[in-house]
Amino acid sequence: MNLEILKPILIDSESLKVGDRLWSLEIENCVCKDILPTHKYAIIAGNNEVRNRSYTDNGYCSIDNNYPSLFKCNPFEWLANQNNQERVIEVWCDNEWVKRILHMFKNGKAICWGFTETIEDAKYETRTTTYIKWRELPQTIELTIAEIAEKFGLEPHQIKIHEPNSKA
Repeated sequence: MNLEILKPILIDSESLKVGDRLWSLEIENCVCKDILPTHKYAIIAGNNEVRNRSYTDNGYCSIDNNYPSLFKCNPFEWLANQNNQERVIEVWCDNEWVKRILHMFKNGKAICWGFTETIEDAKYETRTTTYIKWRELPQTIELTIAEIAEKFGLEPHQIKIHEPNSKA
């Protein structure tokens, strides 16, 4: 299973707070009861009907599990809603990542509108193409030279930016 699609609802212990509403595969609707930052199982979640369960800081009920068990919301409902949201994603096609317009997900595969790359073009497309390997669009981050300098402990005048294909 590609966890990339679940990224928006995966647990982020940095922003999680006691009292946040969560959803667990084991106990369904629950609340963050406690956060123990120095423990292997740092998140305690529960509800009034079931005793509390502990999870790793990224939502796994066991460090040996391959998939998380604790989410910001019900992943099944969230995924059903995602299936109906057309958006631009990237798919692996002919040994490169290319943009396509997602129609829906089915059985872990992305079904896209033909070979269109824009939502506008997809409005007129009736054919679909299925892709096994896909990902959400990479995020673009805007930074200033001063922010880059601070990150690397440099002065702004010490930084020289090169385009990927330019010569130094």
